[in-house]
Amino acid sequence: MPDISAKYPIAFQIAQEAFEIYRQKLTENFPEDEIIRIAYHFINAEGENEVEVVESIDKRKEILKRVESVLKSYKIQRTPENNNFYDRFMIHLNYFLDYLDRSRDDNQSLLDMEEHIKNTYPESFEIGSKIYEVIAQETGLDLYKSERVYLVLHIQRLLS
Repeated sequence: MPDISAKYPIAFQIAQEAFEIYRQKLTENFPEDEIIRIAYHFINAEGENEVEVVESIDKRKEILKRVESVLKSYKIQRTPENNNFYDRFMIHLNYFLDYLDRSRDDNQSLLDMEEHIKNTYPESFEIGSKIYEVIAQETGLDLYKSERVYLVLHIQRLLS
């Protein structure tokens, strides 16, 4: 792939930062050639200029920082024992944040299970609800209620 760092310095810098986050949070073996691919995602973002992309990345970093703060307040952090589940949770959060603005319907079957999950896993439900509220507050969006169930299930795996 061609070197795009001179033509798109901000997108390339953000891609480098994202790359380092992936390496720290997910896997140290993340290939360096992914930096350019990540940068292309930012460059190709329709209707957004580099300033909007930077603001979006900053907002995402703040949300993830606040989510990690909630997790730490319940003594949940990435460990060698839970790294697979923790990484899956972080990947889920990133996908969730990527698709906040896309219209879709709530998953009714998950909503039907929510009360059972709340009663069966009260601590996970409490933590997942706090994370759900953090995301709602930070984005100012009316989130899909079924998303809370997904968050709770990921938290339950981390607590098990």
